[in-house]
Amino acid sequence: MGKLLFVDVGTHKGQEFRAIFQTSRWSYFKRFLNQRFMASRRNEEPLSINGFNRLLSNSAYLRSHRKDIHYVMVEPNSKLFCLPIYQSADLALCISLSKSGKPASLARLYFANGDNTGEGSSLFETKPNVSLKDYSAVLNLDPTSFANLLKEYFENEHGSHYQVVLRINNEGAEVDVIKSFYEVFSNRLIGVLGSLADVQKVHGESELSALYTFMKHNDIEFVPLFSAFSSWPNAINFLFEKFKN
Repeated sequence: MGKLLFVDVGTHKGQEFRAIFQTSRWSYFKRFLNQRFMASRRNEEPLSINGFNRLLSNSAYLRSHRKDIHYVMVEPNSKLFCLPIYQSADLALCISLSKSGKPASLARLYFANGDNTGEGSSLFETKPNVSLKDYSAVLNLDPTSFANLLKEYFENEHGSHYQVVLRINNEGAEVDVIKSFYEVFSNRLIGVLGSLADVQKVHGESELSALYTFMKHNDIEFVPLFSAFSSWPNAINFLFEKFKN
């Protein structure tokens, strides 16, 4: 498939990057045992031993091809850029992405739960856990403008033989970003990983349902990927299958 352009919108502390590229086999194993224990207590389906072995094999394959995966980290909170994880990115950008009616603007990033480096910060005042008195100004780009800039940059550097995966959890702006990336990259956008829970929290169930319909209609596969180990095997297997083919 040539290169894979992996755009991580809402990187935070890089949990998903570490899940794919920086978790040791021993750490995978400990998380596997814990997941099986918790699944037994909750009467859930545990990850099988074959599934765990496939996770190890597929993650090893992706790591061996890291040079062919151009990893872009997009995070609006400047307080997080001191973390070493951002040195692992091929491109790290301190910006937010949302529709504001302008190509670029200054926006308020509202912090969640009184923690200015914690998860859950959002541009949206309606998000339940944010404080309207605790915020920082951030550079906000229109997601379509950003996708066009990224496409031009990437193709100048690496040519036109590539596909795109979007990893997203940007606290309510997921709809605009996903639709903008499809508008710009079309069928190069082969999948969306991450969490869409905040679409419902900020915009309601109907907006979330419409987003799922949009992705299904345009053959964009959605696979959950977040900090919980339970989401890792399917996401890593998805990346392996797409990258290998």
